[in-house]
Amino acid sequence: MDELVVRQKSSKQIKLVVYAIILVAASVFCVLQPGKTSGIIRIIGIAGGVFFSLCLVLLLVQLAHPRVLMVINASGISGDFSGALSTGLIPWQSVAGFGVTAMIGQRFISVDVNDVDAFLATLPAWKEKAVRANMALGHPLFSFPMQTADHTVDEVLEAMGRFYAAARAGFGG
Repeated sequence: MDELVVRQKSSKQIKLVVYAIILVAASVFCVLQPGKTSGIIRIIGIAGGVFFSLCLVLLLVQLAHPRVLMVINASGISGDFSGALSTGLIPWQSVAGFGVTAMIGQRFISVDVNDVDAFLATLPAWKEKAVRANMALGHPLFSFPMQTADHTVDEVLEAMGRFYAAARAGFGG
């Protein structure tokens, strides 16, 4: 196998769309209960309606245009790690390790690098601050969300291990 391309899986994305529709409906329900709800519930309903409607639009766009989440090949790992905090290719010689991180029942592929400061130096100042804040909360430098992936976490880890070992053998690591 020359590379593993991990894409969004439509069936998983459809579930998220259904959840977003339910949350929009619940928010509208909170707003449209005159006399039965307090003012704070109506405000929460309005805020929820706006927020979940925006989420629904984003999810529908992603459903219509599935994206590549990550590509694993002999060069390294690239993809959409943590969305806006993407930095491009992580070459294998820069990878210190990788594994699974779990948060609120969701699993992420996490990647650690040998020289964190070197990677952060390549980022615009606002991205560097965001990544440092994320790391201060105990999160890894790179996280690949897997909840909508078309491959399992185990399949991705197996491919990463194979390419990582081959790269390490190739550069004497």
